[in-house]
Amino acid sequence: MANESLQCAYSQDELQTDRLPVMHQWINSLCYIIIALIILFANSLVTIVLSKQQYTDRNNNENDSRKSFNLLMINLSVAGLLLDVLLLITPGYIIPSSHYEFPKGELGDFFCRLIDSEYFIHILSYTSLMIVTIISFKRWLAVARPHIFQSSVKKFKVQIVITTIWILQPFLCIEFVLGDAFVKTAYPPCRWKYVICDSVLAESVFFTVLEIIRFYFPSTLIILLTSDTARRMQIFQFREDPEMNRSDTRLFKRIAATAITAWLMVALCLPDQLYFTLSVFSVIRPYRYSIHSIARIFFITGSSCAPFMYSLFSPEFKLTIKKKCQSLRCNHSCHHSNRRRVTFTA
Repeated sequence: MANESLQCAYSQDELQTDRLPVMHQWINSLCYIIIALIILFANSLVTIVLSKQQYTDRNNNENDSRKSFNLLMINLSVAGLLLDVLLLITPGYIIPSSHYEFPKGELGDFFCRLIDSEYFIHILSYTSLMIVTIISFKRWLAVARPHIFQSSVKKFKVQIVITTIWILQPFLCIEFVLGDAFVKTAYPPCRWKYVICDSVLAESVFFTVLEIIRFYFPSTLIILLTSDTARRMQIFQFREDPEMNRSDTRLFKRIAATAITAWLMVALCLPDQLYFTLSVFSVIRPYRYSIHSIARIFFITGSSCAPFMYSLFSPEFKLTIKKKCQSLRCNHSCHHSNRRRVTFTA
């Protein structure tokens, strides 16, 4: 297996040229530690609040739109939390590859194909992108096709779509499992190889088809949907409509939140995807770690920031957080008041 992997792998000179210096690796790790802590706090908060709202609204049959949106947001938050865990166990993120203890033997090959290849990281990232695409489509329907909007946002329909996305993504990311292999004579032992060794053209076509399906098509759809929705709502015209009622104002803000969040996510993920696309077509040399490390930080941030950004524009989310803070402040004040009363009585 080792000899076959070496035949398809990049040469040792290519793999060891332009690696990040040790100091830069630790700076890179520090960035991921900060990102991981932010992801953990933000997505945990969103998951707890939205789960509570789902529990409160489970008997409310009149608000399928809110239920389906909360369901999408919970899945988006869970994907972000799982991504947080993978940052800890995947080499090159929180723990630099040069200080990572890689498994050996058959377990090493299993580790390289599933963990070091970032297979699960890509599944979660592309799943998040697909969910943002569904949210953008849902917002577009609310504005462009209001007569079919209510029938299309039923909770069971959204559950089917989400389940389909989670089932399909592992197959769309299978390239990462096939492309990473264990080479026991090298360090780090996990080395990327061509999936189709016999034909550069076939390799490029295989990568391009998968990349279009999992990234470029959803990203293009997000931009088109949010742009058309923004045009219809005229959210970039800085004027107030005196005839706009409270419900329209709330919808106006949510459309703006969808557009800003979706565009930011695509913008942050795009450099990393362009890097891999250009390297596959030999426009740039593969494994330029100085470029890749920066693009990867943007990619991880973009893949996990969406739930919290959406929630910041949600009145229900802000109201729940406000009530929770007031409750904690009240409990803290009551605790100190009781302590002073007991001290005075004693």
